[in-house]
Amino acid sequence: MAEHLYPFVLSPVAGAHALAHVRNAVASLGGEGSSDLIDAGWVPADVLFPQTLVLLVGQPRAAAEPGSDPRGKDSAVAGGVWVREQSTLHRPVGIGEPFVVEGALAGQYARKGRLYSISTSATRSESGELLVTSRTTGLVRYRADPDLADFEVGLGESDVSHNGLQAGPDWKSADRNPCAAVLRTARKGDSVSGPICEVTLEMMRARDGGRSANPIHTEPEAARRAGLAAPIAGGPHVFAFAQALLMREFGAELLLHGAYVDVRWRAPVHAGQSVTASVQVSNVATDRVGFDLRVEREGVVAMTGSAIVPLSPEPRP
Repeated sequence: MAEHLYPFVLSPVAGAHALAHVRNAVASLGGEGSSDLIDAGWVPADVLFPQTLVLLVGQPRAAAEPGSDPRGKDSAVAGGVWVREQSTLHRPVGIGEPFVVEGALAGQYARKGRLYSISTSATRSESGELLVTSRTTGLVRYRADPDLADFEVGLGESDVSHNGLQAGPDWKSADRNPCAAVLRTARKGDSVSGPICEVTLEMMRARDGGRSANPIHTEPEAARRAGLAAPIAGGPHVFAFAQALLMREFGAELLLHGAYVDVRWRAPVHAGQSVTASVQVSNVATDRVGFDLRVEREGVVAMTGSAIVPLSPEPRP
């Protein structure tokens, strides 16, 4: 694979997050879901996480079929399993608000027989205002290939910029965060854990809402063909259990005003398994509050990550 093929610029995709889609995401959390953001008219952060997926699955059919473009047979832009997401949520996105997603397949690498891809995306309003920037790392094929040698081309995971922007919080949005006063009461080391929650296939299908961008999350036979024992919860679904704790402790709009979230999914959550989320304050400064995020699946770490919420300087009396 030649390095000059990266970045492979994708066609822009227009869309909007409908009310039914947002309600499905809340329903997928069972008793941990909250309608606070729906009542305020905003899309939750976990629903904005898959903006890169919106871009990928919206590509012309020819670009989405393995073997139909110069990147080769392992380059399908849809499907796979997300293993890392790095997103900056620049401002709240309204339910039903039109947006346009632009981006590229930015790199690819192989480690220990597993093939990964890195995609970047920038979501803007119809007027061009930046809404979400993302860098997504996906496992292209779940099964390992013993004949696949290690390689890396294009953008690597260690690169700190994407979409022409530095990965990190957006301080320009901090002064609009209605959760700032509560955030300033946080103390380093404060922690909270959620209840044990079973993630049922019904919850996973509720989140999907019949859209099935990747049926390994909803269909047992599709999961088996991919080498999985059972359907697995999507990465944003797993993250949403940690997000629910943050919203409950610090306010519904906590992550929607310039926050930077970086999470890695370490192990799959299969249908019928239970998860427990926990959040700990890791950093308190005049201009930010940082959090460590963790979701365990029956004693196994399923997701780890961090969130940095920017704060404006406190107003002087």
